[in-house]
Amino acid sequence: MTSTTSSTTWLNHPILRPSKSEREKSSSLAPPKSPSNNSRLKTGLKTILLIVHGQKIKAKKGRRELQIVRDEAKKYSIECLIEKETSCEGDCINIVRDYVSGGTPTKPDAIFVLGGDGTLREAVQGYVEGRKIKPLMENEKHVPIMALPCGTGNNFARDLKCCSIQDCFRLACEKGEARDMDAVEIESLDKDKKKTKTTMSINVVTWGLIRDAAETAEKLRFLGPIRYDLAGFYQILKNKSNVASLTVETPSSQMKGSCTNEEFLMLCAQNTRCCGRGFHFTPLAKLDDGLIDVVVAKKCGLMKTVALFDDLKAPKNGAHVEKDDVFYIQCKSLKIDTGDGEGLVGVDGEVTLTTPVKLNCLRGAFCTFV
Repeated sequence: MTSTTSSTTWLNHPILRPSKSEREKSSSLAPPKSPSNNSRLKTGLKTILLIVHGQKIKAKKGRRELQIVRDEAKKYSIECLIEKETSCEGDCINIVRDYVSGGTPTKPDAIFVLGGDGTLREAVQGYVEGRKIKPLMENEKHVPIMALPCGTGNNFARDLKCCSIQDCFRLACEKGEARDMDAVEIESLDKDKKKTKTTMSINVVTWGLIRDAAETAEKLRFLGPIRYDLAGFYQILKNKSNVASLTVETPSSQMKGSCTNEEFLMLCAQNTRCCGRGFHFTPLAKLDDGLIDVVVAKKCGLMKTVALFDDLKAPKNGAHVEKDDVFYIQCKSLKIDTGDGEGLVGVDGEVTLTTPVKLNCLRGAFCTFV
């Protein structure tokens, strides 16, 4: 199917153009289908597996945050706090997989992640992989995974209005309600281009200018939050050309569309509403609706590009989706193919994959406290 573009559709999917009022009123969670949509822990939390980002606790701030977690666990009478410190990339995946698949004798009531969106992504990937080894039994519930907002972006926690470690403990220990969350499964080829590998995303998958800006921002981490603005402006000035073929599909609505070798500025495919430093790329995104929110911006001039990034920030918070050069849709799956040219795709600000990639939304892949 070839590209279809009109005032109301793009690639045969409805274009979303939410007003400022609609963006402000939008919730990050879908309306519950029934009172049973949220599950409550009947006996409360007794055992918590705490994944600690090894590099973060080497800093004074990280050690202080770890102590806050210990104090909160004591406050809420957590009987067993199992602390596991990561030592390298992928360590969190292995730790969670082992606990979920039965590779360890202790079964935690919940998994807390002391880190950012990248560490949470690894925990979710470990959980999904563990469930493939040891699937949920009939009437068995997911083990909740809680993101403690101790990273740079904390976009997943932001969508749940968890601004502190204390907020997270209140949700988990006082309210005690967990809801199933989506994750995005990404298929790509390994370095030898022979085998398919799978990577999970809980925040954002990026391509084009926005991915390149995130990579630049990572190199400027010592500058703090302002690095996102500087990196974005640097990539805008580079004016790089990004050409790709895209395919989007939503089988439940019998919608499918594609375009071939078109030039774009950037693409964001998200589970959360924000990415980076709270930039509202997909202001209507929900964590549990079974859909990927996709924003694609066509190549435009320097001033239009600068204005687009300005629209992402407060107080406009996502006004870019009202622009004609921007297409905002929701779909179940997305494929990005850059043909002979090697395109780089970013996952949750940390992992880099090469095209072609295929994204598929996994509804209810894990759960968290809400």
